[in-house]
Amino acid sequence: MFSNKQNLLSCILCGYILGCLYTMLISDADPISKYYVSNISLLQLVIPTIAFSATLCLITVFKRVNLNLLLTGLIFAYSLISIWKMTNTTAYFGFACIAVLAIIIFRFADIKETEILKCRKTEIISVLLFTVISVTILMIGTVCKLKSYESSCFDMGIFLQMFEYMSKTCKQYTTVERNVLMSHFNVHFSPCWYLLLPIYMIFRNSVVLVILQVLIIASGVLPLIKICRLYKLGRTDTVLCSIIYLFYPAFCSSQFFDIHENMFLPAFILWLYYFMCKKNHIGEVAACLLILSVKEDAGVYIICLGLYSLFSKKKKTSGLLITIIGILGFIGTNLYINIFGEGVKVNRYDIYLAENDSGLIAVILNVIKNPAYFVSNLITVDKLLFLLLMTVPFIFVCFKINKASDLFLLVPLIIVNLSTDYTYQYNVDYQYVFGSGAMLFCAFVKEVSTLKQKRKVLLISAMSAVILFSVTVSDKIQLYTERYENTALITQTNEFIDTIDKTVCIYADTYIIPSLYKFDNVYLLDNADVSKAEIILLDNRKNDYQGKLEKYKKTFSICEVHGMVTVLLNY
Repeated sequence: MFSNKQNLLSCILCGYILGCLYTMLISDADPISKYYVSNISLLQLVIPTIAFSATLCLITVFKRVNLNLLLTGLIFAYSLISIWKMTNTTAYFGFACIAVLAIIIFRFADIKETEILKCRKTEIISVLLFTVISVTILMIGTVCKLKSYESSCFDMGIFLQMFEYMSKTCKQYTTVERNVLMSHFNVHFSPCWYLLLPIYMIFRNSVVLVILQVLIIASGVLPLIKICRLYKLGRTDTVLCSIIYLFYPAFCSSQFFDIHENMFLPAFILWLYYFMCKKNHIGEVAACLLILSVKEDAGVYIICLGLYSLFSKKKKTSGLLITIIGILGFIGTNLYINIFGEGVKVNRYDIYLAENDSGLIAVILNVIKNPAYFVSNLITVDKLLFLLLMTVPFIFVCFKINKASDLFLLVPLIIVNLSTDYTYQYNVDYQYVFGSGAMLFCAFVKEVSTLKQKRKVLLISAMSAVILFSVTVSDKIQLYTERYENTALITQTNEFIDTIDKTVCIYADTYIIPSLYKFDNVYLLDNADVSKAEIILLDNRKNDYQGKLEKYKKTFSICEVHGMVTVLLNY
């Protein structure tokens, strides 16, 4: 019980933060700027601070209020709104806010472990509410990106055209992936795309695939809830875990790099973990097959989960079954790509290959022979920031290892993301985080269920996820919504593309390709041989536009401008 003086001080602090929130909301200036103070007078801050403080003091006279919890919530709100108001925001400011919140909650907040949500119905409604909020925000941002011609050929243009071919031929054909008509199976083993084909056949629109990705990733909250119940987490704790998942910055930010087959991994991996915990062998086999259908490297996640289960007590049968499926599936899918396709992308691990070395086996042997070099490549400045963005939302609880077998849940993060010098694999803005992120969730739920103060940890984790969500996602959403809403060039470009004959041969710049997904004979312009081209579409927003225009005007006689595209005709 705090003394009256302490209560008074808490009321004043709460009033001051409310006053700061008020002044920040009425100002258009960047709060993380030394020039911000010139836009705010002292009276603008003092008057609302006195008013809010007096109101809180009056409330505490008649009703007991947990002022420390209120102070924590206000600091959280102030941090969140500061991030939204900032320009040139960085993740490090978000980390600082999280650190302050963690200290305050653990030191001052009196958070009891008693159940807040009284029935299962309120739990379901709460999860649905946060799901709707997360899904709506992400749908708006990602759809606006596509509609504003900010999606590129790799990977949006490839998959949009592939679905058009699938709807006509049931084959994963595309012309823009390698600038020749070929099957996507030559590059990646991804039969999982056929799961979405019936829905695409109904709508036949590019937007539906963007929306489906958001929904598929969000659907992972369902197996997560079931896993929480298996670990006997209460309804309130389960909702907090759901918030962490729905606003997990890695899952949310990477969705802005357009659609990708890795979108299936979070839900499939969490379902496999759930069936492992339930010892449901039919479910385990089904989940394994679904994971293997995503990509030729997806077997890594199955093998790691299988070994985790195999070396855990009472799960040896499941572990052996899953490990065998994972190994056979990994070998089989990789052999398919090596024999019938372009081969496995081992070049992303070339840093471990000596002169005259080649292939995945050589990579593995060299790592075994020289582990010091392997370890030296795991942490750089960029990888450290990536690691923080991946694990701060879990307050590093995912690293709390109780058994040696728990380490297998962290192996994909090391192998897939940290052990390579391929920049995209250790960046939360790209799709390589989906599998390793799901594995971290498995470790997190398992470990947090054993903590004495799990409610405090989960509350901080949920707040951290929301803060880092705002850091990594808010700028993207604002950028794409503004570009979509504030330009008439989009309409002009759309209207022109609708008039083009679908049978002509088109070469186009990368950001124009996704809008041409219904054309069978379209190719990426970059340094391509355009001798067969009937139309060239240049993106007149780009820095290299003038150079390309001068180059192709020598061969193509007619030049027209329609919105964001400059059209060169050869007939």
